[in-house]
Amino acid sequence: MTCSRSFGELIKSLEEMKEAVAMYMTKAAERLRNERLAASIVTAFIETSQFNPEEDRYANSATHELRYTTNINELLIGDMDKPITC
Repeated sequence: MTCSRSFGELIKSLEEMKEAVAMYMTKAAERLRNERLAASIVTAFIETSQFNPEEDRYANSATHELRYTTNINELLIGDMDKPITC
């Protein structure tokens, strides 16, 4: 299942990035619960805007294997903020 969206506004700090990732993980968890599904692996992919050619480009992803298959927000979000900081 994919929950992919643009942030809608410029993310200027690591804290804002963590909050945005948590928000999308929460939306994905809600969709999992609505469809009576659960996840065992989560991946976060981030990249800079393609519409601002003056900014340096950046793209990265992090995959986190969960200890247990789940659809609970806190367990899905877990340590996803740690790989983003690398």
